[in-house]
Amino acid sequence: EPDNKIPQTTLWHLHTTTTFPANLNDEVDLKEHYANNVPSMNTLHKSGGTVCRIVDFAPGNIPFMHRTSSLDYGVVLQGKIEYFLDDGASRVFGPGEVVIQRGVMHGWKTAGDEPVRMLFVLSDAQPVEVAGETK
Repeated sequence: EPDNKIPQTTLWHLHTTTTFPANLNDEVDLKEHYANNVPSMNTLHKSGGTVCRIVDFAPGNIPFMHRTSSLDYGVVLQGKIEYFLDDGASRVFGPGEVVIQRGVMHGWKTAGDEPVRMLFVLSDAQPVEVAGETK
């Protein structure tokens, strides 16, 4: 089932783990994933674990600036998307390109009239310090 909590964005939570390394014994990872994360998660990343999801962005979506305490790998599967940083920098990514996201404040906006589909893999990370403050 899709998770539609973010306007104009659909999240498909493919798999999550609550520990890293993952506990694959007796299907613990599968049981925890289905018990706690389908169709909806309380956070974008999983503290102490990992997340694998597909995200569909609708054309004209409004960027949602956010930060996660995770190391993220985002692969553009379809369409073009603009990646924004809080310092004003931005870049457009297209199919096959990879964004390595390291705990910075960021947002996503479709670049054009087509929907965008991305695959994300998130791994928990230590909290990021910005100007001496933990974020």
